[in-house]
Amino acid sequence: MLVQNSTKFAVLVMNNQDKKFAKMFFKTPLVFSIQEAKGLEYENIIIFNFVSNSEKEFNEITKIMKFSIMK
Repeated sequence: MLVQNSTKFAVLVMNNQDKKFAKMFFKTPLVFSIQEAKGLEYENIIIFNFVSNSEKEFNEITKIMKFSIMK
């Protein structure tokens, strides 16, 4: 199924700076930052470039998660 022109798909990006590229890439206006997506419900969510554009933040989160699991 194509994301383009579908109301069943929403694209979630880490921050507002990534929205423009995601809208062009998926050809949909249904692109939301994390803050904007709160409370919205879609059948399908595409998480776009969460780790690749935020490697430092991702590594910090996983380090914290590993530490809390070991306790």
